[in-house]
Amino acid sequence: MSILSSKLKAIRKKREKEIKKRKNFFPFLIFTIILWFIFTLIIIFIDPEKKGALELFITSVFFANFFTFSLILGKARRGFFVAGGITFYIFLRYLGVGNLINLLLIIGVITAFEFYLSKRYN
Repeated sequence: MSILSSKLKAIRKKREKEIKKRKNFFPFLIFTIILWFIFTLIIIFIDPEKKGALELFITSVFFANFFTFSLILGKARRGFFVAGGITFYIFLRYLGVGNLINLLLIIGVITAFEFYLSKRYN
């Protein structure tokens, strides 16, 4: 029984440590909502033909997705990979070469890279 309770205590300590790391959850959530609001304003009010509109759109897509997926997945590294993959696929679609095969390849590369880094650093 003591082995089980010591394992539970270790799990509880680890979980409490994770919770302490994420104590800035609410400001992070508010910032993410603001980024999605800015992204929506860019889509509605900026003419796609204007100079710099594409760069602004791609940048706002990346940051909105980065903060959203960092919040959902709990790690900034995973959020960065997912946001980068989504942004890269959107850029490929803009160039006219974004298709299902490219999407699957991007997902595969991101998954393999994350698997490699999680095994290497854990």
